[in-house]
Amino acid sequence: MRYTILIVAISLIFLGCKKDKSTRPVLTFKSVNSTTINDGDLLIFTLSFKDIQPNVADTLNVQEIVPCAFSQFSQNYGLPVFSAASNQGGDIIVSFINNVTGTNYPIIGAKCDSDDICHFKFILIDKNNNKSDSILSPAITIKQ
Repeated sequence: MRYTILIVAISLIFLGCKKDKSTRPVLTFKSVNSTTINDGDLLIFTLSFKDIQPNVADTLNVQEIVPCAFSQFSQNYGLPVFSAASNQGGDIIVSFINNVTGTNYPIIGAKCDSDDICHFKFILIDKNNNKSDSILSPAITIKQ
């Protein structure tokens, strides 16, 4: 009986230690330049990614989640072409500007009657349509 319990325990340890062979890209949040954005300020997110297959990231989906707004911002952005190597990784910089037109940055702005307190959600999609887990930014205040 002692050996049966020992064999079962060792088997469970080995089964619990199997490697994750997921082909999904991995996306992590590194930083944001500020959590309070005034008119004319840039909002800059730095994300990090890894993709174990040589079909590296293709698209970044960005969603702005604003509790008081009926319509939410959701946009897909194409990424630059990376070399097709296994275990590819790098940083992704995502920038927005608050209420300024005539720039190359996507424009964001407050959607509520007062300052917005929102979060940004990011999902990385590779060329085979595998999606990373979504990551959420800290709370960002966008000033009116």
